[in-house]
Amino acid sequence: MLHVAKLINESKEAANWGIDFGEPKINLERLRAWKNEVVSKMTGGLGILTKQRKINFIQGTASFLNSFTLKVD
Repeated sequence: MLHVAKLINESKEAANWGIDFGEPKINLERLRAWKNEVVSKMTGGLGILTKQRKINFIQGTASFLNSFTLKVD
């Protein structure tokens, strides 16, 4: 998402160099789907790495019980 924002900003700055682009048309559903695909690939890769390194991987929702204890559901 940050890369997309940077790309839009750079396309606006390109007018200073003599390159003009029209206003971008953003398809939010497609952009979100692309982002979710990237996140899935990255997190899936981490799961494989943990198995290869024999790391006990715990997936869940975490909350702090106090400053020393973390609860994972």
